[in-house]
Amino acid sequence: MKVVCIRDTWDDVNRVSGITLGKIYDIKNFLITPSGMNVILITQDDGNTHWYSSPERFFLSLNEYRFRQLDKLDI
Repeated sequence: MKVVCIRDTWDDVNRVSGITLGKIYDIKNFLITPSGMNVILITQDDGNTHWYSSPERFFLSLNEYRFRQLDKLDI
């Protein structure tokens, strides 16, 4: 599955290292923790893999991203 980075900053406006706004990433692995949290593994810009908890904060599926872009066109 592919995801698009929709946010590359933390709440305090500091940049998240390893990801780029608007870039498409392949999910290498996906887990749901015992507490119910979604976690994804992606290969970051530097080539290293990293787990992201609460991925919906930083990423959208490529399909959802495309649908939202089409909605903005208001065809």
